[in-house]
Order: sequence, then structure tokens, then C-alpha cells
Amino acid sequence: MACAPVRDAIAQLGGDPLRAAYEVQRVNTERRLTSGERLVGCTVGLTSRAVQAQLGVDQPDFGMLFDAMAVADGEEIAMSRTQQAKVEAEIALVLE
Repeated sequence: MACAPVRDAIAQLGGDPLRAAYEVQRVNTERRLTSGERLVGCTVGLTSRAVQAQLGVDQPDFGMLFDAMAVADGEEIAMSRTQQAKVEAEIALVLE
């Protein structure tokens, strides 16, 4: 869904960049759930202190994973589904 860019979003959302970012994430999560997507997991990033220091942050970040993002084991990913494809090792826990 396309929309016009938001100017000064941080100021409009209270002035704290971290709170503003997570508020945007919350709104987008609600929008995706309302449109019928299903939340299937979460992701945690910036867990390394070295990477946090490199990026000027002091805590990990997290995001939501939806069913539309899921890739089955062994499934090929079309390059057209990516923006800047990179490979990164991950450890996942599947809770059932």
C-alpha cells in the first residue's frame, strides 16, 4: 500500500527516535494483521556489543516475522523477492 512520505516523523511521535521506530513497527504490524497476514515469529538483531558500538546503539532491536516472509526449508528464493541480498548465519528456535 503506497502512501505519501511522512515528514518529521520522530518529532510527530514524541521526539525519541527509538520510541518512534517501534511505534511505526506497531502500526505496520497492526496493518498487516488486519489485512489477514499471520504473525509467525520475531527476530532479534544487533545482539553483538561490537555491532551495537559500530552502529551507535546500546541494545538489541527486534522485529516481527509474518507468514508472507516465511521460506520453507530447501525452498529457493527468487532474486526478485530481495532488495539487497546478503547471507548471514542465524540460529532459530522453533517453539511448538
